Amino acid sequence: MKSKIMRALVTSVANVSPTLKKITFRLSQGLNYEPGQSVRIGGKLYALCSCPEEAVRTNSYEILVEKQPLGSPKEEIELMREGDFLKVEGPFGEFFPLRAQPFEEIIWLATPSQLGAFLSSIRSKKFLRLRPIKILLIVEVTDEREFPFRELFEANGVSVITCVTQPFHWVEGFWGKMSDFLKSKRLNLDFHRSRFFLGVDESMAEGLTCALLDERRVASSRVEVLNPPQYEPELHPQMAQVIPFERKKREVFQFLKAA
Repeated sequence: MKSKIMRALVTSVANVSPTLKKITFRLSQGLNYEPGQSVRIGGKLYALCSCPEEAVRTNSYEILVEKQPLGSPKEEIELMREGDFLKVEGPFGEFFPLRAQPFEEIIWLATPSQLGAFLSSIRSKKFLRLRPIKILLIVEVTDEREFPFRELFEANGVSVITCVTQPFHWVEGFWGKMSDFLKSKRLNLDFHRSRFFLGVDESMAEGLTCALLDERRVASSRVEVLNPPQYEPELHPQMAQVIPFERKKREVFQFLKAA
């Protein structure tokens, strides 16, 4: 699907949590996209979180934007208000969080600001047609107030586990980082019959990939990363093995030889 540059009109800006905004916009021309694909705004990629079919029909597209901490410089998109205009380019990527064999379990690993790809998946018509035997969403948050979408995911049959690094009060879930949870005995999962989709930032992607490939011995072909950066194999051997789907097809990278 070829990307294109469009003008966008911001129609709504809503705070959905203490750390997240949802920005809704109309485009100068329709944009067909698959669940998991992104658009580029201001040099940064944002996963579309609206239902793909409904977005095209109504010309209403949504993204999640992380709010910067108080005192930190704000990105231009965070300052957007209703009625402002944006330059949007897309769609990008082949990250498809529903890609699995019928016998495989799907594991989504995410932080709140990167949930757009997974929200788009459960809202799409393809979700009903391709629904796998099990989907587990593991979300890392500072405290439980950062994750306002639990009920929506659970209503669509997705199991949810939160990894809370700084609990606001007693909460269910794992107290600690997601990478530690993947290594723990508390996670009852057949790692060799599961497919993992990572919607996290660059630094966390590397830590999670190390936990999956090194600790749990998951095959690199079973791990996909949303909008991964380019990695030098010598400096990042684990991440160099995790190749998004379209790069696998084109054989841009080659897997490292086993040590």
